[in-house]
Amino acid sequence: MTALGPFPRRFLAIAFLVGAVAGVWLLLVQPVSDRFESHRESIARSQELLVGYLRIGGAREQLQRQLDAARRSREGMGGFLKGASAELVGAEVQRKVREITDARGGELKTIQILPSEAEDRFSKVTVKVMMIADAESLQKIFYALEAAMPFLFLDNLLIRAQYRRSGEMEIRYDVYGYMQVNEP
Repeated sequence: MTALGPFPRRFLAIAFLVGAVAGVWLLLVQPVSDRFESHRESIARSQELLVGYLRIGGAREQLQRQLDAARRSREGMGGFLKGASAELVGAEVQRKVREITDARGGELKTIQILPSEAEDRFSKVTVKVMMIADAESLQKIFYALEAAMPFLFLDNLLIRAQYRRSGEMEIRYDVYGYMQVNEP
């Protein structure tokens, strides 16, 4: 075996030293450094979330006041049917439909109160109507019903031509409105 000169020995010694330092770095220092960096990023994300949560928490009181104001204003809204029970309100809707139909040239054949339906905090009161009217009267009747206060809505419309009298039609539809249900 031949002995290496001083330069190659120094080069090999430096190479071994660099390799040993790199090995220690890769096996010990780098994993610890990576974990610290991961924890730093996690802490930064958590701090951003905390700032957002604090901002939302600070707005809670203001949102609660707005919700209370909305609940109070809902009580004073005039668009809902008012009455002691759904049956009494249905009778009032029936009376209103009869009054509007008679005043605008329509002829009621049948009118029936359907069972009320609960929808969230409201009760839907529906009246089924069958009537005879010409196109002009029908337009006036529907406009008056939909423009009425409290709000009334039309649904399930069926129109058939009548052959007995020229221009008259048989009209079937549901008219409904909502009444507020007292919250417990």
